[in-house]
Amino acid sequence: MKEQKAKYSWHYYVMAMGALMAMLAGTLGSIGGIAAGLALAVVSHSALPFKTMTRFAFMIMFTGLYIFSFPDPEVVRDIMSGQHIPMEGAISAAEPESTAPKTLVMEDTVPTINAPVVEADPIPAAQ
Repeated sequence: MKEQKAKYSWHYYVMAMGALMAMLAGTLGSIGGIAAGLALAVVSHSALPFKTMTRFAFMIMFTGLYIFSFPDPEVVRDIMSGQHIPMEGAISAAEPESTAPKTLVMEDTVPTINAPVVEADPIPAAQ
């Protein structure tokens, strides 16, 4: 018995492009980009009964949404260089290194007379 093979057409290439676009948006944390990339992949599936112009209009719309879903270029540069802190209220460069109280740490476990006391920051400063 001969099985029919699925024809590969432009639909599959656009679906793969949409999946790759969603993964790229995921590296930057762009939720809108992930949604637009996955929507492009779904809309371009050949089994959907969209006519040519309707499918083309949706594909253009999702591509436009994808392009405008990313943050400013400065933010992208910071994220890619590892300088971006994704938490709100995180320590900024204008604040002192640590507001936590300093703790005293003894070098030896057995206390001795005139043993040097070393101050250690419990949370190392991010560089």
